[in-house]
Amino acid sequence: EDRTQKGKVKRVEQMFQSFEGDVLVLLDADLKLENNVVIENLIKPFHSSSEIVLTAGNTRPFKPTTFFERAVYSTFMVFDESRKFKNNGNNIFGCNGGCLAIDKTFARSLRFPNIINEDDYIYFSCVKAGLNFKHVPNAIVYYKLPNNLRDYLKQSFRSNPDAVIQNFSHYFGDLVAQEYSRPIVPYIVAILKSFFRYPLETIYISVIALLSKTFYPIISKRFKLSWYTAAS
Repeated sequence: EDRTQKGKVKRVEQMFQSFEGDVLVLLDADLKLENNVVIENLIKPFHSSSEIVLTAGNTRPFKPTTFFERAVYSTFMVFDESRKFKNNGNNIFGCNGGCLAIDKTFARSLRFPNIINEDDYIYFSCVKAGLNFKHVPNAIVYYKLPNNLRDYLKQSFRSNPDAVIQNFSHYFGDLVAQEYSRPIVPYIVAILKSFFRYPLETIYISVIALLSKTFYPIISKRFKLSWYTAAS
């Protein structure tokens, strides 16, 4: 509780330095847990291996109901397939800040620079340090898709792979692009699956994505916390 809005990144860092347990579980406030064993499933990997310092749950959107939500959902379909391309989901696509658990020692070691999203920074710090990350498919949580272009762009400028590469290459070099690389054939197949299910929506959101690419470097250099709050 505080009267000053410093943003999630700074508050997460504050929690990392003050929590007393062995593992800290982070859940976004706008999520719905699928069942009452989500947290149990999320922390099980820490008991199975002392080398695992970070886990993430399976974040999934609620069923889309409008044209725009279906368009955004088509991007999730490709993202969801991308989790499976590399190391059984234990990759950057399997790490989402909405549902995370982190080991205390690793958490204590982290200091965040002026960044937009903490989940990617945590993941890349884990990989760079030679530590292990585990995606937990059965720790399922649901979130609401943005229902307008303004809110979608706010999320895109924060979490789209092109934006993340732009924002984090300064800290982690080529590791960022390497982690986001996807085998071309499965990637195209995932896009085609999305297109055949939602053809117009997929074309619409693809055009928006292409037009947005130009602005990633501009937005990242003029970061303001208020830009990334998506009301819907």
